[in-house]
Order: sequence, then structure tokens, then C-alpha cells
Amino acid sequence: MASKSVTPEPPEVEETLTRARKRAAAKKATGKAASATKRAPKKKAAAADDDVTEVIDLAPDPSILSAIGAGHDLASAMADLIDNSIDKGATRFLARFVTDDNKLIGVRMHDDGVGMSASQLAKAMQLGARRDYAGTDHGHFGVGLKAASLSQAGRLTVYTRCGFEPTHAMRLTQGGFSAEVLSQLAANKGFTRIAGPFASVESGTVIEWDHLHSVFEGGTDVERRTWLDKVFTSLGHELGLTFHRILARDGITIVLQQYDTTFGDGAPIKVQPIDPFGFTPGATGYPLELEATTARGATLRFSCHILQPSNQGPAAKLLGRPRAEWQGVYVYRNDRLQHSSGWLNLLPSRSNDLQLARVAIELTDELLTDVRINPEKNGVVLTGNAVHAIEHATSADGRTFQSFISKARETFRTGTQRDRGPKPVARITEGLPQAVIGALDGEFGFREDGNTLRVLWKPLGPGRLFELEHAKATLWLNEGYRKQLQGVHGGDAAFFKTSIVLQLQDKLERGHLQQSTIDQIERIHTVLAAATFQQIDKDAYDAGESRETRASAQDEIDFDDWEVGDEVPLA
Repeated sequence: MASKSVTPEPPEVEETLTRARKRAAAKKATGKAASATKRAPKKKAAAADDDVTEVIDLAPDPSILSAIGAGHDLASAMADLIDNSIDKGATRFLARFVTDDNKLIGVRMHDDGVGMSASQLAKAMQLGARRDYAGTDHGHFGVGLKAASLSQAGRLTVYTRCGFEPTHAMRLTQGGFSAEVLSQLAANKGFTRIAGPFASVESGTVIEWDHLHSVFEGGTDVERRTWLDKVFTSLGHELGLTFHRILARDGITIVLQQYDTTFGDGAPIKVQPIDPFGFTPGATGYPLELEATTARGATLRFSCHILQPSNQGPAAKLLGRPRAEWQGVYVYRNDRLQHSSGWLNLLPSRSNDLQLARVAIELTDELLTDVRINPEKNGVVLTGNAVHAIEHATSADGRTFQSFISKARETFRTGTQRDRGPKPVARITEGLPQAVIGALDGEFGFREDGNTLRVLWKPLGPGRLFELEHAKATLWLNEGYRKQLQGVHGGDAAFFKTSIVLQLQDKLERGHLQQSTIDQIERIHTVLAAATFQQIDKDAYDAGESRETRASAQDEIDFDDWEVGDEVPLA
């Protein structure tokens, strides 16, 4: 058979085919390697260091989302979100705790800031994406929204409108890096749902948490209600401390409120500022201003304060905890409290004779390498440079940090020797104005044995002024004489209540009342009744309006007319 001749390809075609065959062979080899080790990292560009053979990507596993924000509690998580609202120009922040049968099922936080565009929202939901922070901003790390939210909930949804784009919404679920973009209809509904006065704002943001962690779901209805009340009280106090400077200057109004799926809005609670330095100095020449320069050349300024030895008031015993717990360092950045109490390596530990000493450090951007904020913004670390600077700081008259420590110890010891102080009284939990409770705590101090007292009204019948129900730690006043005892100026008979409370304090110390003590209480009642009925009409007894009716009327508030700075009734 004759052989068939083959016509050679032109040189340029042969070169193209050769390159194609090489690419195919390389692709086939790469596919085999990938199938053999599916998780093998990809090579990157050659490293500049001759000792390095390759550079690989180490993409995080989604489980890292469970670790980020692990240092948050509810108060620090919500504070982080309030930081973002302040940075966005918000003047109002409302946190609604959504309940069903007194079970907490979600939290919705509304603000009236400038909101976000679609691209800004996508960046905000991206883990670790840092925007450009101004020197006055409270944001810092680029993980606050995600870390704070996912520390408290399994799912985060953000609804936002900026005024020049439609409302946008995205959702992030714990366990993955992908976010769901919600439809326009869902975004609009989510923004306005149970939003009260925020439903019609031109711009603002709603942050929604559901699938909540650490929620008490068991027990009776009363037990769940009690748990939620404690959460509200603790959260209000913590936020009042963290933002006390900003709240005091009307920078933002923060309100907490329950929203029940059956009964609607509960009583709103306005967060009040709690100033850890709101006291009269306890030593001449204080507060003391000190200044130093760190090894990096940053200026560090701080003020040293000493309380009065007799001060047992709210500013001394913050959040109701013993005064000795609050000694130490307080760090502020842009008037936001980043850290409270403890000596941060300046001293070995808390000591009883330093319970009057507090230090306020003003943190500037140039100090952020020497005083490091933790990602949750509820604590700081003083580096060796910062500790050295504080230890060597001086005042204009030559005093030092060590002289402040010595003076604080001396003030405490002298005060203890001079005045042993009055006998503490039982803590008043309900029924007296906050001003009166503060005065009792300041002058007498509250006992640490857990004894408490409520002062409430109910009908007791004509001729009776009060009854002490020792088993329930409740002092009942007679509803029938309430209007007369209040007088024309109202005040809910604060003087009358306080007089009886002081008379009965020693009776509350006992585990149970013996007959002799009961007889003594009755003698006190007889004398006080004789004096009281000289000023009011004993026969004008009227218990027609119940306490519950009155309280319900006082709790009502028109959110549609709520403006920044308005007084919101406290629970």
C-alpha cells in the first residue's frame, strides 16, 4: 500500500498548537493534584525573603464567628451598637425587648442617624471591613456590629434608610460569612415593624436580634418577669455608667422598653447618667491633674480623685455594689467610658485602704499604641510605656502619682478613725423618690445583708396610717388618706413615708417579729396617728382610686411627640 504524505503545518500554527498542548497538560496535572488534596492552598506570588518558598492564604473557618465577641455581655454589646449610632449622628436610641408570654424572643434597636446606602450596608456586614474613622468616632476595629450582635443572637438583621436611596436590609446568620439581601418589600416592612416614632424617620437604622442566647425561658410567668426586670435594671445602670458624659450633655437619649406581642408597649425607661466622679472631693487640692510623656512621645493626661471617707452614696457605690470595688482607673475616649475600676498593673490589686482613690485617663488617638482597647471596648491594657509614664507623671506643683496614692490611704485611715459612721439601713427598692433613696444611702448607707423594704399603698380602713408586713418586707400606707397626705404639691407623701421608714428600721433587722416588737410598732403608730390627724381629716377616708389605676396612667407616654431631652417616666 502506498504511504500517505503529511503536509507540515505552517510554523506559526505549529507554535500555537504547542502552547495549547502545554496548557492542557498543565491543567490536567493541576486537576489531579487538586483531587488528591482538595484542601491544598494555592500558591501566591514569590516572597521577597529568599528563605520563603511560597505564601498561602489561610482563610478562616466560619466557626470563628462564635469566638469573635466572646468577651461581650448584653450591656457591652448594646453599648457597641450605640457607639455606631452616635457616630452616625443619632440623637435617639430605642431598644425594644420583644416578649411573648414574658419570654424574651428578640431585641430591636432603632436610631435616627443618617443611615446607610446599599454599599455602606454591605461593607458594614463584612467581617473586619474598616471604614475611615474620624478622630471623634467611637468605632475602632471594624467588627463591632457583627461581634456584638452575634455574641447575643444567632441571627442579625439590619434595616437602614439614608434618605436618598430606598430602604435596604441584609441578614447574617451565625456559622457562615455569606449575608442574605432582603427584598425591597421585606426591608420596608422590617424597618417600620413595631418601630413607634422611628417608623417615619427619613433616615435611620434598625438592628434586630433573634434566636437569642442566654435567655431565661423556664419557670413561671412571675419568674420570667422578674428575670426580665433584673435585666432591664442592670442594663440601664451599665449604659448609664458607660455613656454618662454623653447623656449628661444631651448628646443622645437612650430608652429601654418591653414590647409584648399580645399587650403592646410596656413602660419606657430612660437611661440616666451615672457619674463615677460625681462627688465632693475628700481631700484639699484634689482632683489632682497629672501629665507625662510616653516613650513614643505621646502626651498622657489624667486626673486623680479622692472621695470623702463618709461618702456611701450612689456615686461611691456605683450600681449598688460596695465602694471598694470601684477604686482604680477609668479610661475615657471621646467621652465614652472604655474601662472602669481596677489598677491595670499600676498596683498589685485592690486594697481596702485605697477604696477612696479613682483615676480618670483621657485617651487620645496618639495614645492608642500605649493604652490598648480590647475589641469589646469594655476594658483596656496599659503597656509598659503607659505604666512608666503614669508612675513618673507630675503636676504643676510637683506632686506625683505616688503622692496621690499615699494621700488616698491617709484620707481613708483618718476618716475611719474619726468617724465610724452611722448604722446602715435596709435598702429601699420601691416607693420612695430616687432623691430620698440617694440621701438615705449617702447618710446611712444600705446594709449588705440583703434586707430590703418596699413602701406601697393599699386601703387599710379608717383610722389606720400604716402596717408593716414583715414577711414580705413591705410597709403598707393607707390608700384612703393618700390624697390628703400628698397635699397640694403632690410628691406622693415622701416626708410621711420617710418618717415612718426611719422609725421602723431597727425592726427590719429581725428574722421574725416577737409580740413585744409588734406592740412597740403599734405604740409608734398610735403616736404618729395622733400627730397626723391634727393635720388631716380622719373622717375624710377615700380609697376609691387604686394604686394600679394611678400607675397605669403615669406610665403612658406619647412616643409620637417624644423629642430629645424629654423626660421619660422611670419604671
